[in-house]
Amino acid sequence: VTGCAVLAPAGMLHELSTDLGVSIRDAGLLITFGAIVLCLGSPLTAWLTSRLDRRTLLTVTLAVFALTNLASAFAPDYTSLLVLRLIMLGVGALYTPQAAGTAGLHLLAEKRGSTIAYIFLGWSLAAAVGLPLITVVASRYGWRMAYGGVGVLACVSFVLLIWRLPRGLMGTPVDIKTWTG
Repeated sequence: VTGCAVLAPAGMLHELSTDLGVSIRDAGLLITFGAIVLCLGSPLTAWLTSRLDRRTLLTVTLAVFALTNLASAFAPDYTSLLVLRLIMLGVGALYTPQAAGTAGLHLLAEKRGSTIAYIFLGWSLAAAVGLPLITVVASRYGWRMAYGGVGVLACVSFVLLIWRLPRGLMGTPVDIKTWTG
């Protein structure tokens, strides 16, 4: 779901451009600015949130993903959509690395590798299955329906995560010096 949310604009640039009255280049900035936020946000948010309970962190992140995708489906203009996307990616930059790190906190050693691989498999599936599906939905039913669908899936993922992930999982705090020298 997070991979689909990140990749979504790539599958519906034409629909976004046409409906929002912007050029394809401007619609493509949803991808470019999003990538910048992910690159800068991932280490920064990992540092800022490393002392939080992982269940709380991951569920709040999925809640933000769900809400921003649902809100994107109702965005009245390009600027609103861009702001919602940057908020979503600013918060979401930490999800996949923290989900992989969380696997090591509560699983037996022999299950960690396969679970982490499963987490990253989600990105491959998002690119191979999710993005084409988003493209089909956007071309047939509009980009708003595509964002709404991702938002609904994020809501389902949120419920499943709250139901299955135990409380009290604390990771090792990240030292900002890791990235400075």
